[in-house]
Amino acid sequence: MRPYRPSPLLRELHQATLLARRPLFAETLRAFGLPLLGRPLWGLSGVTAGPEFYQPDEEGITAAIVPAFERPHLVDLVACAFATRAMRTRKGIATVLGHEWIDDAFLGNEPLAVYDNALTWLRGGCRGVVVLDCQAAPLLLREAPALVCESPATARRLTEAFERPRPHPPVLVHTGEKQ
Repeated sequence: MRPYRPSPLLRELHQATLLARRPLFAETLRAFGLPLLGRPLWGLSGVTAGPEFYQPDEEGITAAIVPAFERPHLVDLVACAFATRAMRTRKGIATVLGHEWIDDAFLGNEPLAVYDNALTWLRGGCRGVVVLDCQAAPLLLREAPALVCESPATARRLTEAFERPRPHPPVLVHTGEKQ
């Protein structure tokens, strides 16, 4: 039997979690209203952000590192800068934080809370979602009975995403002739 080897994402999350639990950061994190323990595990790391992704960088800006799950699987990590609240994914896979709350809202016929960023989502007990990819929002959120956004800016972005026509390939009818 081979020994268990955690994924690179899980190792990165673990390191960020250990850093966030250091006493040095306790007071600052409390001032931000962030839980030191709880679900999901999250942490701190220095990062450098590109246009789409982030890279761990000890000399970079300080960001909260939050896991993105789809069903029971860790699919990506999200860095949220404390200073700007800008978010970037590690791998470009995650489209939303709090994926499990989408089905819960639909099945319970209750409004779905939509947070502006990962920091306010953590402060809110991770009850709801953070949309990371507005292009995916109409497909992901269309079954929710209602969306309750944290701010007018988030409500505007989602409204625009739902109103924007979805691109699609040309739809042709096969005529039976060879080309």
